[in-house]
Amino acid sequence: MARHTTGEVTVTTVADDVALWLAVFAREVPAPLLSAAFRARAAVHAVAGLSMEVSLTLHHVCVGVLNRAVAGCWSQTRDRTAPDTGLTATTLDALRAASTAVVHELGRQETGPRPQRTPPAPALLFPAAAAPAPRWCLAAIRPGSSVKEAQRRFRADNPHASIVTAGTHLTAFTHHPPAAPEVLAPYALVPVENGNTAGAARRAALAAVIARHYRRSLTAEHVLPLIAALDLTAKDRDAFATACLGPLHTSDRHRYLLDTLAAYLAHNLCVTAAARSLFIHRHTLTYRLRSIQLLTSLDLDRPLDRLQAELALLLCRADAVRALPRRHTA
Repeated sequence: MARHTTGEVTVTTVADDVALWLAVFAREVPAPLLSAAFRARAAVHAVAGLSMEVSLTLHHVCVGVLNRAVAGCWSQTRDRTAPDTGLTATTLDALRAASTAVVHELGRQETGPRPQRTPPAPALLFPAAAAPAPRWCLAAIRPGSSVKEAQRRFRADNPHASIVTAGTHLTAFTHHPPAAPEVLAPYALVPVENGNTAGAARRAALAAVIARHYRRSLTAEHVLPLIAALDLTAKDRDAFATACLGPLHTSDRHRYLLDTLAAYLAHNLCVTAAARSLFIHRHTLTYRLRSIQLLTSLDLDRPLDRLQAELALLLCRADAVRALPRRHTA
């Protein structure tokens, strides 16, 4: 699975990481909430497509900077006549505890969620102790030029939402069902189960591919089998698309036939409507349909063949979309 990380995503992620570490430095995050706080950061990193190794590196940089700052403060304190307040030792203990929480939660995020006795209560962005756990995840795929504007409009109606953008993908977490989600239409909405924000982000991102393909907003429960199909490995998706579409999938020469097939299916096998959408004569479209049948052996009058063609087109669309959250394995 290709990972796509823009400069903007990295800067935003680092800024939020620094904000959390500064809170740890200031002892504003209670020890019992450290695990939940860094679990939330791990989910944000996963949504942004960052690997566990990159996540650990970012946290390591934060800890290194703060440790140097603490050491500098400690040196200055020693040169003064005032007695040592003990802030350095306390702060270093807080940093050590937070570092342990980082390693634990990023490792947990990498291998998938483990059963928990008590429900977690993380917020995706600092402060972790102030916001409730997210219960909804909304994802949308927008043209590159409209992502920021869509994010601004969504933020206006959902001021407490945690929003992550990566390329053309926008993922938002909210505690309540999102208000005015139509500004991101077509979008996909999924519930966050057992605090697993990374899993919800991936399901929402896959469902967003379906929403974009069919140009309608949806909830994950309505398309679970399609999400499962999209969550196949890239190798399996490519094998299925090749078996169904043949050269329409493997050769750029036949890209126009793939577009023709998509238009024909999208217009419910209506030759006139499909030809109009492609700005070609209906006789041209009929000729292309014969070529498609010859190259793929698909008979679109048969329900199973239509289903295979629809699914293969959807899988092709998924392969063309980047920046999906990483797939986790147990």
